[in-house]
Amino acid sequence: MLDTQLNVIGWEVVFVGTLSQVQTSPREIFQRVLKANAFGFMIAHNHPSGNIMPSNADITFSQRLAIIGHQMDLRLFDSFIVTQNEYWSMSENQQLKK
Repeated sequence: MLDTQLNVIGWEVVFVGTLSQVQTSPREIFQRVLKANAFGFMIAHNHPSGNIMPSNADITFSQRLAIIGHQMDLRLFDSFIVTQNEYWSMSENQQLKK
């Protein structure tokens, strides 16, 4: 979670998934962002398989968060996927809708 100066003001583990999937809802994420009185937020999850490429579900969920966040005046700055050796930024790869 970020303040207006883009300083980190908090972080939380929202859900711990299985080896193949994580299921959480935008509501669970936005409850935490609102409670922190954050200006914006970033999300991250891992791909234990080592495949850095986002799935369609990863992209769709992140875009949904960006749209809902925009409606609430909360900006999703990035959605990261991490593996043991690298990361993928949906923002850097222009996969988040404005």
